This record gives sequence, structure tokens and C-alpha cells, in this order.
Amino acid sequence: MKLSARSTKSKLTSYSTAIVIAAFTAVIGALGFAIAANFGGATVFAQEPTGLIKTITPSTSNLSVNPGDRVSLSINVIGLQDVRDQSLGRDVTFNWSATGGDLPPNEDGNTTVRYKAPDSPGNYVVTVSTTSNCRGTCSTSFDIRVRRPGSTDTVVATPVNPPGEIPTVLSDADGNQYGVFTPEEGGTFTGDQFSITAKTGIVPNAEYIGVRMFENGSASNAGMSGHRYTLGGTKYSVAVIDGERNSVASYRLNATVEICIPVPIAMRSQISNVEMIATSDDGTDLTVLSSSVRVVPTLTICGNTSTLPVNVAAGIPGSPPMPEPTPGLEPALPVTGGAGPSSTGVLAWTILIGFALLATGMFAVYRRRRQTN
Repeated sequence: MKLSARSTKSKLTSYSTAIVIAAFTAVIGALGFAIAANFGGATVFAQEPTGLIKTITPSTSNLSVNPGDRVSLSINVIGLQDVRDQSLGRDVTFNWSATGGDLPPNEDGNTTVRYKAPDSPGNYVVTVSTTSNCRGTCSTSFDIRVRRPGSTDTVVATPVNPPGEIPTVLSDADGNQYGVFTPEEGGTFTGDQFSITAKTGIVPNAEYIGVRMFENGSASNAGMSGHRYTLGGTKYSVAVIDGERNSVASYRLNATVEICIPVPIAMRSQISNVEMIATSDDGTDLTVLSSSVRVVPTLTICGNTSTLPVNVAAGIPGSPPMPEPTPGLEPALPVTGGAGPSSTGVLAWTILIGFALLATGMFAVYRRRRQTN
């Protein structure tokens, strides 16, 4: 049977169209493959160097110490990406100065120094700055308050208790018991390896207060990148109520009370570096207290403060560790369980399909021509 000329022409036109489409597909696939080969992840654009300091901030801006105390002062080094990176200060000399007290000589990478407070009570300022590798705020300061020693001979006025009967124990609305601290007797509250003690004359005259000290959870500050001390063990809180059994938010003493807590086992290998740290209620602010380690009867660290209430914990110099990242959801794989095809693989398949269509179209045209001859 022979096809009419019109039918043959229509068939040839259809096959020619198929060939053109197949060829176009193959060409597009080849071009895409070439582009992927030349630019697919191989080009890396240079970025502006980021190894510069944007600002420096104090790890603890306000400190209260005793005359002659030695404390560690540290700064946080913030890079251009607003991320703390202490390595940026490794080769930078920071210039430390103080209105009173002693500092070590300046040297490269001195982001932490050991400061000795002056012997005279008063308010002092320690300033640190740098002029190299810094594009922003290149200086910061620490406010140091040197207290008068917390001994009885520094209390000028003769201690006087308030008139009337003073209870031996106070209780708050929740039934918690408080030790009574008075001007004439001072006071003591003790627990399991922790205590707070006030000497005579430390409570202001004509007043008495209730003081309670208790364990208040873990002291860990992991993840607080702005801190320059790593806390450990248990956090201890000291609460205060007045004679009317009302909670006191802030109470200023004539001199310092002594607070003692156990040294955490994890810190005993660094016993010479352990210090007592006061923390804010939310744990964001740290204050280094004047403190010392005692071996007898148990290994404890004792610190001083003249303001109550307070939260305290043991700490050592150094940034706290970052918390373990929360595992994220794994990207879903195809239902076959295999890996999803890459863009280069898709282009390769496009080329193969294009050539297959081209070959099929050419074979069909060739066969049709043979049948019409």
C-alpha cells in the first residue's frame, strides 16, 4: 500500500518537528552541563577580611573588693560579625591603666590581667584600650569599689540593739526559718557545709534582720558567652527579712559578712584559681567577691559582701563551655531511600534523553522513507 503525497508530507513534517524538539533538548542539556561544570560550586567569591575587632567589653564591669585583694579582670573581644572571639586579641596589645592599685606590664594578648586593689578604701577605675586591629569602640572600663575591712575595729559607732524583745528565730510566710542578726551580737546561719556569719557592729544600729541561706540549684553558666568565669557546683542564695517578716530586696550592712561554701569537686584540681562569684537573679551579671580558700575542716571558699540578698557560687577564670547543640531534623530522603539527584545529574539525564529522542526520530524518518520508496 502506498501513502498519498500529502499524507507522506504530513508524516515527514511531524517527524521533522520531533527531531527539532529532540535536538533542542539535547543542546539545552549540553549547555546546562557546561555551565554546571564551569560554575557549579567552583567559584568562591572573596570576602572582606573579618579578623578585626569591633568592640571590647568588660566581663564584669563592677567589682567590690577588700584593700589589697587580687582579682582577675577580663575583657570580651567582639569581632565585626558581632560574635565574641577572644582569638582576635591574641596578637594585640591592650593598654591597661588604673586610678589606683597595681597592674602587670602590658603585653600581647593580655585580655585578662591580675589586678591588685589599693590599700585605701574608695572608688577606683581600671581602663583598657587598644589602637590596633580595632574599627569600633576600642576602650572599656571597670568600676572598682574597695571596701573598708570587715572587722569590728572599723565600726565606729557602738553597736546598739533596738529596744524591746528580740526573737531568736524568724519565719517567713512560707514557714522558712531565718537566723536573727543584730548589731550587738552579729549572727550566724549554717547549713550542710555552707554558712553566713556577721560580726558585732555589722548590722546597723537599732535594727535586726532575719537571714537564711539555702541551696538554689545548679550554678552552671554554660552558654553565657559574655562571661569570663566558669561557674560550677551548687548555687547558694541568701535571703533577708525584716523584723516584721517582710522580704527585703536590698539591705546595706555597715561592713562585710562572710559567706562560706564547699569547693566543687571538679574545681579542686585548680584550687589556686577558685574564686567566689556573686550572680544576679537571672544569672546574666557576675561580680567577683573578695575570697579565700580554706582547707580545714573541709575544703571551702569564703567570700565577703556588704549587700544582701545575694546569690553566690564558686568559679574559675575562663569562658564557660557552650551547651550541646540540639539535634536538628534530618532532611527527608526520597521514598526509595536513596540520595536526591544533584543538579549535575539532572542535566546529564536531560542530555541522554535528548540524544535518545534524536536517535529515535532519525530512525523513524529513515524507516518511513524506505517504506515510501
